[in-house]
Amino acid sequence: MALFIGPNLDPDEQRIPIAEAIGLMEGYRNFEDREKWHFVANLLHRSHGEVEFLEAHIKRLFENEEYDKISDGYRSNSLALPGSESFRVRINRWRPVGTRPIDNYVDIGLSYGIAHNHDFQLITKGIFGDGYRTKVFKIKSDACAGAVGEPTKLHPQGEFQLCDQSVIWFEAFEDIHIQIPPDDESISFNLIPTERNFEKPQLFFDTTSSTVSGFPENSFGSTLSYLDLMASLNSSQEVSELLVEIAMSSRSRWFRTCVASILSRRLGMEYAE
Repeated sequence: MALFIGPNLDPDEQRIPIAEAIGLMEGYRNFEDREKWHFVANLLHRSHGEVEFLEAHIKRLFENEEYDKISDGYRSNSLALPGSESFRVRINRWRPVGTRPIDNYVDIGLSYGIAHNHDFQLITKGIFGDGYRTKVFKIKSDACAGAVGEPTKLHPQGEFQLCDQSVIWFEAFEDIHIQIPPDDESISFNLIPTERNFEKPQLFFDTTSSTVSGFPENSFGSTLSYLDLMASLNSSQEVSELLVEIAMSSRSRWFRTCVASILSRRLGMEYAE
């Protein structure tokens, strides 16, 4: 299940500057399976100076006029920070509903109220404000094919709050969570390993009916959208062969199944796995 570490630090544990902690996290390679991410989460919990680290980076961007690095696809809710060989670093702003210039529940950077998992290990720390609350569920991802409408057993794990100095590790694919908006502006400091598993997609879930409700329009989702568009616009054999080639080159069984569905519809055939 998800690992939650409360804000209080053991008196015997020494605080570590965040830049130093990020370097020490390379030691995660000495551990196996879940212990890797427990090691990283505990180092992040012991770190300090994240707000100053963020302020220095923003100041450096403006001083160097690197304005292109301020917007990286997540709009005003997120910013990439210097990381390491093994970890990308990103902060997220969690704003109360109704305070953004364009208020939208499905904003890609916030996803308030949407049950979802992640296709990567996410280790996150509250560094400012009261933080969002999150309801967490557990699934067995190997038993979930990822089809929209597919029944999926969701096991409730509890509700947590990413308050200042607390840390949560969400296990890739297995942990589903719903983010509930904070009352005041909050910031999280996120670590995302460069070590990734691209065999499965990120998914959305309906916790009322315990079913898969969809997937985001990024990565696999956007690729499928344009493949589907190409298949609709061009009925040639060349396009069919291209679809097969693209599907066979993917390591993701889910992606190959989706492309097979596009092909079967295109050829007027009923698809059955």
